[in-house]
Order: sequence, then C-alpha cells, then structure tokens
Amino acid sequence: MDIIKFVKKYSKQLIIFNLLLIVAFWGFLIYKKMSYGYIFEKDVSIKGGYIIVIPKEVNLNPTDIYKQLSTIYPDIRVYETKGLVYIEGSSLDAQRVVDIINKKFNLNLEIKDIEIQQYDSYFGSIIFKEFIKLVIIALILVSIAVLIRMKNKVSALAIVLTILFDLSATAFLVSMLGYPISIIAFIAFLMILGYAIDNNIVLATNILKEEGTFEDKVKLSLKVGYLMEATTLIVLIVTYLIVNAKVIHELAFILIIALLADAYFYLFGNIPLYYELLFKSKQELKENE
Repeated sequence: MDIIKFVKKYSKQLIIFNLLLIVAFWGFLIYKKMSYGYIFEKDVSIKGGYIIVIPKEVNLNPTDIYKQLSTIYPDIRVYETKGLVYIEGSSLDAQRVVDIINKKFNLNLEIKDIEIQQYDSYFGSIIFKEFIKLVIIALILVSIAVLIRMKNKVSALAIVLTILFDLSATAFLVSMLGYPISIIAFIAFLMILGYAIDNNIVLATNILKEEGTFEDKVKLSLKVGYLMEATTLIVLIVTYLIVNAKVIHELAFILIIALLADAYFYLFGNIPLYYELLFKSKQELKENE
C-alpha cells in the first residue's frame, strides 16, 4: 500500500495514537521523577561534583581505574577522550584518588600532575529550570508567529505537537536508557526546537501555498524534509563514530534520537493532522456533490 494512502486512510487513528504516545512519554517521565527523584542521569556538570583529569603520559586503562575506585566511590564514571582519562564523581578526594592510583599501578603521580575541575549543583539546577521556561515561551511565540505568517491554526497546532513529540520522545529514550547528560544536553534540546520548527515551516508552506493535490504537496514536502533529515543524520552518525570526544558524543547521540523521532512524526503525525483537519472534509464534500 502507498504510504500516503495509508496515512490518509488511518489519519484519525494515527492522530489518536500519537497523542497517546506523548501522554505515555510524559507518564514515564513523571513516574521516574516521583519514584526515583530524578528524570535523567546527570553528570557532575549538573548535579555538582569533581572531574579529575589524568594526563595521557600516564597511560592508564579507564576500566582498571574504575575497578580500583568504584568500591570507594560507587557513583564515579571513568572514561577516556583523546588520551586523557577523566574520573567523575560527586565527592572525589583528589589526594586519595592519586594515592590509590600510585599504589595500585606503581606510579609517582602528584596533585600538580593532574587537573581538578569542580562543579556546583546550583548552576545545573538553574539551567534546568530556565530551560523549561524557555521551551514554554518558545511554544507560545512560535504558535503566534505561525498564526500571523500562515493565518492557519492547524499549522500552529502541528508545530506545537511536533515540538512536544520530539522533546518528549527524546527525553523518554534518554531517560529510559539511563544515558548521563551534561549541560551540553540542553544545547542539543534547543537545537531540536529549531530543527522541528524549520522542518515544519517547510511542510506548512508546501501544503498551504503550493498548487496541486494533497498527495502532490505531501510528496514535495517529504522530498525536501527527508533529504534534510537524512543528510543531517548521516553527518551526526559519522561524527559520533569518528570524533573521540565526550561532549560531541553526547550532542550527536541526543540529536540522532531527536531526528529519528522527528522523521516519524513528520510523516505519521503532521500529515494525518493536515489531512484530517484541512483536506478530508473538503474531499468528502466534493465526493458528495
């Protein structure tokens, strides 16, 4: 069956299904918050703590370090980026860490040989609260802007639902997978906002302004929209696999999830909405004439 015919045939069911998905995503996030006290696993840049950076000249294996330190600091994370070994924890004692490493690996490290970074949890909590406010303001302003520009309530509704779906689906998967986020995650979520808005402006413009049948307008929109998403997705996957940097990995990981969610909702969320609320009644009216 042609995918567009499928979307048209089951447009109402798809709208209901997607709304239930959004509710389910938020239900999971609320449940996790109430049950565990948090939604996302957070690294020290948000929850506060220390990062100890061991220079590449020391040549230690992150797994070996983790085995030695995890019994004393259960919440630590140890990873390697560009030859540097990073040890993250909420209550690390730098001198004790150095002493353990020296003893277990027969080294002569000193405090001056390592880099110590300290993060305050207050800063991370402020960013999280401000981000929620920013999302709400963005939804309101974008809706008003689309209403003024397109003079169409369905377009405004479609963009709001897309933003909600993309953010909810991404937050759900990141939370469910237990992927630890840092401050860079908020930048990724802001990029999701911009991408969702841009892609849906293209869709709204084609459907409302272009000549032709509903199917022709949708096909044109899919060609443009999916070309943008496919090229971006390829770049992100290659970046994730090639660039050995924690910040880049986190940014690419979150954006890959968001793009896949947006690609789904672009076809199975927005197009059923436009068809059901704008075109279906007109088509039925023509058929009855």
